[in-house]
Amino acid sequence: MPPRLTTEQRRVAQLGFLIRARRCEQGMRQEDLALLARIAPATLRRIERGEGAGPNVFVVLRLFEELDLPVDQLTRVSG
Repeated sequence: MPPRLTTEQRRVAQLGFLIRARRCEQGMRQEDLALLARIAPATLRRIERGEGAGPNVFVVLRLFEELDLPVDQLTRVSG
């Protein structure tokens, strides 16, 4: 049985899912979004997989801006 995710790990995973879902809805490739948000494609892949401690808030804001996601969507992953 895999270990349970902590609340923080769940939030990071939910954020990655939200970003990936919106990117796919818009028919955008990871490479394209990464370029627009000024991050490495590998960084976006890690974010979308929910790996690590979570992205920098400024990176998240750039991703949300490029994906036309309202910032209040962050409440979906912060509670």
